[in-house]
Amino acid sequence: MADQNLAARIWSPQQLAVFSTFLAALPAGVTVRPGARHVIVRARAGTGKTSTMVELVHRVVAKWGRKISIVACSFGRKIADELIKRMPVGVNCNSLHGLGFGCQNALRRTRLDKGKDQRMAETACDRSTPKDVIKVVEKLAALGKDCAPLAQGADDLEQLQLDYDLIGVEDDISEMYTPEWIRVRAYRAMLLALEFDGTCSYSDMVYVTVRLGLAKPLYDMVLVDEAQDMNAGQLLLATMLCKPNGRIVIIGDDRQGIFGFRGADSSSLDRLKAELNADELGLTITYRCPKAVVALAQQLVPDFCAADDAPEGIVDDIAPDKLVRTAQPGDFVLSRTNAPLVTTCLRFAAHGVPARVSGRNVGLGLVNLIGKAHARTLDEVETYLAKWADKQMSRCAKLSDAGAEKLAEEVEDKVEALKAIIGEVDSVDGLIAKIESLFSDDESVPAVVLSTVHRAKGLEAQHVFLLESSFRPSDDLEEQNIRYVAITRAMHHLTLVGERPAPKSYRSTYEE
Repeated sequence: MADQNLAARIWSPQQLAVFSTFLAALPAGVTVRPGARHVIVRARAGTGKTSTMVELVHRVVAKWGRKISIVACSFGRKIADELIKRMPVGVNCNSLHGLGFGCQNALRRTRLDKGKDQRMAETACDRSTPKDVIKVVEKLAALGKDCAPLAQGADDLEQLQLDYDLIGVEDDISEMYTPEWIRVRAYRAMLLALEFDGTCSYSDMVYVTVRLGLAKPLYDMVLVDEAQDMNAGQLLLATMLCKPNGRIVIIGDDRQGIFGFRGADSSSLDRLKAELNADELGLTITYRCPKAVVALAQQLVPDFCAADDAPEGIVDDIAPDKLVRTAQPGDFVLSRTNAPLVTTCLRFAAHGVPARVSGRNVGLGLVNLIGKAHARTLDEVETYLAKWADKQMSRCAKLSDAGAEKLAEEVEDKVEALKAIIGEVDSVDGLIAKIESLFSDDESVPAVVLSTVHRAKGLEAQHVFLLESSFRPSDDLEEQNIRYVAITRAMHHLTLVGERPAPKSYRSTYEE
């Protein structure tokens, strides 16, 4: 029986096409190649992909019952827990890490050890290796497990080093710890993780399972949600869980691929479509965004469509100085980076409007940076920040273009955020207290929520404001994706604040 919450719903022709691919004849105008088993569902923002996935499973279970085994794979535990509430009894809903850990536990009793990655990095290095260098080795090994789980040698990690600034430590301790030295030890740490000792780190949950082939093909139907946010190891594990004659359903939106900085495989939909010889179906009709918002998003994603009965909605613009008098608690203010959020939040506070910057861990990162200065005065903090920024920027020449741009922007964002707060306080203690008061994830108090686009992904609000000065016009696909995600958070009213700047070259910034 279908989910009672969905049974009375009128499904769109696109959604019916997804169901019919597995159950019956296709609607007129929709074709699937004879013999094609696997399906890619390219689901745009707010198109009801989760409801569609849940209903598909209910219909499959209603037709075949317990004769078919199903697993629904998600990126994180939170989504998996939501799926459990809505899926039929007997469907395995889990994160890819949870599934990987389960595969290992089924063969040999394993317990989670959060310190194992550090121990393997220490073992891979010499006893005299400085802790900062070991930390870089640990980070590169973890990234290798995620993005290159089948790496055959240290050289397979070189591009990751250049793209993610893992070439060495901030301070040049010794010429001995070259990028090559680091990646050799990182690859050694990856191999050490494969030696069973009864423990497993978080990164090993997927990596060890994939590398040692511990995943059993147990399922007739494997559903992978939010595929654009998953890394190579997670996606490989999902495909390994499918029986030889089973079917894989990959669901995601390539245009919401904005987590490349953490190793997500944003090109996964196209790659898996080719590798699995899969057919493609689309969910392009949004039930979240009104027509005016959709029209703006279509400039970036042409196949994004509004529902026929969608309200017109509002897209307008205001000057930056009007924002604090316009936004209300519950509204979102979105930025590409954190620094503009800090300055904006300070203005809200000055006008007595409750507001918070989403991301308590971002605030903790700024506090930790201040702690490294060992400063007694704000002048000493600013002096340290200038030296720290120069040292960081000098590393850019050793990185790939992508890695250099990523590092340069991150450095600039932190420095600008701290400078804005320093101007509001009169002591180092006051600076730390101010940071802690600005950054919060407490949703219990009504407030204007200021957030980066990355943190707002998956969320929505009636009224959304975009800080235009933070978005960079660019031909880069991920930059366009970030703006598309920001626009599509709006359920009724989208306001563009100020004007976007001209394109900026970070390469010229750090080569000066």
